[in-house]
Amino acid sequence: MTEPSDPVTQRVAAMRERLLASPLAPLEVTPRMDDLLAEIHPFVESAWRAERSPEDAARWSEARSLLWLFAYRMGDQRANGLIVAAAVDAWCLAAVSHWVTSHQGECLGLVLDAYARGREDRVRAEALQALASALPVAAIAPGAVLAVAAGPLDPEGARSIADRASSLMLRSGARAALLDLSGLVAPTDAVVAELWHMVSAARMLGVRMVLSGEGPELTAARVGASLSDEGVYRAATLPAGVEVLLREAHGGRRGLATWLRRSFLRRRGTAR
Repeated sequence: MTEPSDPVTQRVAAMRERLLASPLAPLEVTPRMDDLLAEIHPFVESAWRAERSPEDAARWSEARSLLWLFAYRMGDQRANGLIVAAAVDAWCLAAVSHWVTSHQGECLGLVLDAYARGREDRVRAEALQALASALPVAAIAPGAVLAVAAGPLDPEGARSIADRASSLMLRSGARAALLDLSGLVAPTDAVVAELWHMVSAARMLGVRMVLSGEGPELTAARVGASLSDEGVYRAATLPAGVEVLLREAHGGRRGLATWLRRSFLRRRGTAR
């Protein structure tokens, strides 16, 4: 096997040997170690250029940014934090340079900060996704679909609610749909824009769209996102919205009264 010729590849190879010889090596299997080294390679290359031109502050600034990004990605991907920190130590030992060693403390500080932020953002994203998945999207009566958006949703979670509701409207042959926004916490323009995909889907499917709980903050976000509310019926509260939803889904008040009476009789029959 031939030795790598360029100095950057040589340093990465030396890092790999030192990491595999480390007591921490059992924490990561070899393929994962190779992935980690592939991620840090751009930083090693950039740091090598900075080392060759120490008078050029911009080169070291670029290397620092690449190291921060590397550590953030490792945190986001749930890589082992001890191995990530050990990679910086291995880089210092592989480089065998006073310039590199003098920056070791700064590099470790960057890694700790970025890795922690990556982990925090991953945990937060997963919590918000779990929240979005737990919020109800259901057909509460024949032809009537209800979707509830609540809590501190992010755009991805908002989009998942809109996608679930749109799919259900199509599958169930809905005639009316209700989106309740009364429980949303500090919604951004992006969150409202994603939720509005349900409104757009209802319009395309010919489904009567009802919106409940839109306060001044939500109205401002909707206007800020330039979203059309043409054909949308509004209700102040969720109960009022459900009443409108059932009425629209069953052909007006008379149709609703008939459906409620039949539904009540069916439940009585089941109870007996």
